Amino acid sequence: MCAKLYMMRLDLPGLWSDGWLYKEHLILWSRDGHMYILPVDHITRQLRGLERPPHEVLADFLIFRNDWKASEQFERLFSLQGIEESFTANFPKATGEIVIPIDEATPIPIGSDRIPGEILDSAIYDNRVYVGSTHGLFETRFDPDSPIARNPLIDRMPQRVSAVTAGFSAINGSAGESGLWFSRMNRDDETWWDARSNFKRVADYSRGNSFADVNLLNYTDEAFPGFLRSETVKERPQDASVRESRQITGYRQQADIGTLMTSALTSSRTTGHGDPDFSLGIDDEGPEVLGNSGKRLLVAWKDSLRVIDLSLHRDRDLAAKADKSYQGIAALEIDPYAILDTHAFGKSFLVELSREVQLIHPHGSFTLISEPVARIRTFARSRRYREVVLLVRETGVSLLGMYVA
Repeated sequence: MCAKLYMMRLDLPGLWSDGWLYKEHLILWSRDGHMYILPVDHITRQLRGLERPPHEVLADFLIFRNDWKASEQFERLFSLQGIEESFTANFPKATGEIVIPIDEATPIPIGSDRIPGEILDSAIYDNRVYVGSTHGLFETRFDPDSPIARNPLIDRMPQRVSAVTAGFSAINGSAGESGLWFSRMNRDDETWWDARSNFKRVADYSRGNSFADVNLLNYTDEAFPGFLRSETVKERPQDASVRESRQITGYRQQADIGTLMTSALTSSRTTGHGDPDFSLGIDDEGPEVLGNSGKRLLVAWKDSLRVIDLSLHRDRDLAAKADKSYQGIAALEIDPYAILDTHAFGKSFLVELSREVQLIHPHGSFTLISEPVARIRTFARSRRYREVVLLVRETGVSLLGMYVA
């Protein structure tokens, strides 16, 4: 059975550099580094004014209340005869895509300092905002109850930071030849701007990093990322919106997973560090990890794609095996070496090519947009926006939500 993608896209005009969906707000940075906010209800208000009322409902399920789509209730409802057909009947039959310009909702500038340099990456977690730029790593705060309140912008690291991740009370920054840096989050909400930076270097080189559950993958110029096993404690989160009880206190020494990965690619069973067939050879066309979606790793090998799952149980060795849900991925007509970047998207992957963005899903691959984009932002660890895409395009920002039937 051939799967079909149904997608809703909301286009907001403007010259933007980056953006986040966070706690019912769209947060944007202009190309000169200034921060803006747009409450989600300003967007839904425009959808409500359309003559096609189902579009507001579709936007809720696919974008603004994406957690509904992932719920058990949604799955049970769609198991009833005719429900899925009625839902997808609201999309054009030819394209399966709804595109709506959002030109009446205007982002509001926040009177905070501009980000110095060119913005390279950002992360928002627990009302803390981290932005990596060509001039360093910067921190500010965002209060959803007072979204336009001015907060100071604090310089946390002087190095060029190309990738930022935040979660489990940890902040990680990739600074190229200056290394991979880690810090625990400052829990002081009163005078947080006066706190000294306590970043520690945990790897010598890093061009990108990504969480694999509570552990961290460090991307370098090698074919495989380094694996950093986290040291954690359990704490009750201060903010009720923060789900994780595990808090990262540090990382163990970076481990090489290359042999483990190549063994998993050539074996039909789960392999681990203690396996005797650990040194199985790979021909000259060696595998390369393109990115990860949590513990799932997207791998290029022999001109095709593979997905390998990592697993790490408490006090056990790291193990790897082929993901059975992606058994047909090698047949996809995607040149793996043409993939520019990979982004986590629920249990799937978003891949950036030179002139398009594609979704790689257990049921196939789907083109989301056929044009070059300046930035792809996904929210794989978000409660509400886990399967929402934010694209920074030449003339604006687009929000995409989708359903695969």
